[in-house]
Amino acid sequence: MSSYKIILSDNAYKDIKNISTYISKELHDKDAAERSISIFYRTIESLSEFPKRQSIIEKEVGIIPGAIRRVNVKNYSIFYTCSDEEILVRIWRIVYNKREWQNLI
Repeated sequence: MSSYKIILSDNAYKDIKNISTYISKELHDKDAAERSISIFYRTIESLSEFPKRQSIIEKEVGIIPGAIRRVNVKNYSIFYTCSDEEILVRIWRIVYNKREWQNLI
């Protein structure tokens, strides 16, 4: 079994930066921000080996083509698609669980 390549969308990178900034500056906890970001990246990297471990939640949402999957990390959800043809996992968004994610992806 080949490892899937991981690609983060521009929005996913922005999400990570915004989450880190919020935890660091608004919650005044730089250590928690660093731990959270580290967990995000470890979880994302783990998708390279077994990306289909999460169920499909939607066939298509907004501008994201394909079957959307979600993995939960702490109070956040990482939304992604995987392609067997390209051997690729694309991370689309990382969203706080209490937000209406359908409007964000």
